[in-house]
Amino acid sequence: MCSLRDANEELQKKGVKIYGVSFDAVATQKAFAEKQKLPYDLIADPEGKVVAAFGVPSRGKFASRTALLFKDGKLVWRDPKGSTTNQAEVVLKAMAKDTKRKAPQGKAPKGPAQRDSEEERIFVPARGRDLDA
Repeated sequence: MCSLRDANEELQKKGVKIYGVSFDAVATQKAFAEKQKLPYDLIADPEGKVVAAFGVPSRGKFASRTALLFKDGKLVWRDPKGSTTNQAEVVLKAMAKDTKRKAPQGKAPKGPAQRDSEEERIFVPARGRDLDA
């Protein structure tokens, strides 16, 4: 998640709002966010409801790292192999392309994506316990 942290200001200028989602408890996420100095919200999902709603594969209590990009409440881009080292760069490249041309069909699940303005793009990484961050 370091690249997202490091590029957070640039991503925000482009209308990206970042959320991290994991099976971890709130206390674990809080400690992780403080240690990594994350400038965005982490969502505790110990029951896996958010992870399942976004269709992120998981094994036990570890969600596969996945990047999702929404625009106007619709999923327009998915990266099932998100990487902590270049995830921000990959997201910015995806935004630079015509994301609607290859957009998967369907609306975003209820959650953070529907609470923001229609123009805002939202990126949601899902993670297990990060050892490489």
